[in-house]
Amino acid sequence: MPLFLKLPGGVRGGTTISTPVGLMDVLPTLTSLVDAPTPKALRGRSLLAVSPPAERLYAETYYPRIHLGWSELRSLVDARFDYIEGAKRELYDIVQDPKQLDDLASAQQAVASARQQELKSYPAELAAPAAIGADDAERLAALGYLEGIARTGGGALPDPRSSIHVLAEVKAGFRLAADGREAQAVDALRAVLKRYPDLFDARFELAEILGRTGRYVEAYDAYKAALRTSPSLAGSTALGLGRVCLKLKRWEEADANARVAVRANNMQGHALLAQIALARDDLATAEREARAASADPAAALSAAVVLAEVAVRQERFGDALAVIEQAQATAKAHRLALVADLDFLRGDALARLGRYAEAEAAFKEEIKNFPRTHRRTRVSRSSTGFGIALSARWIACWKLWWPPTRARHCRVGCQDARYPWRRTRCPRLAPTHCRALSWALTGGGDFRAIAWPCARSLRAR
Repeated sequence: MPLFLKLPGGVRGGTTISTPVGLMDVLPTLTSLVDAPTPKALRGRSLLAVSPPAERLYAETYYPRIHLGWSELRSLVDARFDYIEGAKRELYDIVQDPKQLDDLASAQQAVASARQQELKSYPAELAAPAAIGADDAERLAALGYLEGIARTGGGALPDPRSSIHVLAEVKAGFRLAADGREAQAVDALRAVLKRYPDLFDARFELAEILGRTGRYVEAYDAYKAALRTSPSLAGSTALGLGRVCLKLKRWEEADANARVAVRANNMQGHALLAQIALARDDLATAEREARAASADPAAALSAAVVLAEVAVRQERFGDALAVIEQAQATAKAHRLALVADLDFLRGDALARLGRYAEAEAAFKEEIKNFPRTHRRTRVSRSSTGFGIALSARWIACWKLWWPPTRARHCRVGCQDARYPWRRTRCPRLAPTHCRALSWALTGGGDFRAIAWPCARSLRAR
């Protein structure tokens, strides 16, 4: 690929250097421009030299090894030959064979052997990305995540060149998920992993899809398998695993995984810690962790959901609206996709402030943006214009118009002998709301006969 260099004032504009160059040449070029010393151990040379000497360029990629369970690739290339070393030696004449289809390693053994010896002068140690520390590894092992981390196939790593067709199958699974066909994507990725169990990217995407579609137990197992496949990527894997643990109410596991993510410099880990604290009703910790996550725009929206909910629970409705407005401005400025619950919490705060028309509009916006997260059940309006836009999930938040400090058990539907749930309270709704109200709102009873009298009774109290 070409490398373009623009000098101040257009100096040497239009000059072309035909000899191959590499990124290692960029730093010596910059130091020569500002008359600074170039580190002696650096292999590169300045591109501004009158006649840059022709040198073989070194390249390496450990992506196949880390993400796919295949052999890493290292190479030396010059104006004539490209020598590649992975699971086997390869040599190509890039002048006569630019598509590199004819391997000359056997026919040109002297050239291949010379390149092999030269390649040994370059360090070949694998520096694992975001490697987890000993403490984190110990915590994950204690949770049973790192059992059996050895490769399932054993022996030499597969050759990327002969295995490249597998990526087409993996990408097909990714495309199915992107098109909204998650069930088919899950089947496709599982079929690939049955034959090639060491593909980290396929395992991670499978876990992500299962988590997005609410199949949390399966996602939990899939994330653990991904972590065992490539422990060096624990920073990113632990975040998804922690979110699934949160859904499964495994608080300690969720907390441990979130802290691994934080130590891997992933600010989403702070957002997850905030969500865990919120689930535990620890509002102070939730707010502190959410503010720590807010420094990173990528984590700011998730953090804003927590900050807004904390404010709503503390009846600081104006603060909640300000947080949501700021989050939506951040999303627009950085072109970030909105997250679920922002508009729901905006509607929550607006309704508590008596701004019912705006609340209804916010609820409808949430439904429009996240139709698969929230199942709309009904939109009804009373004679006073009291807008209601609820989903099955939102029933758990029917504290919208009756704060817990004032609400009491409803005396209308729930005490009627026609309803077997009378005098009981739903565990998710207690102590604010009665089962009669939630039953009617989810379609289990007549809305006008049950829910609205309940609502008026609660509201009056």
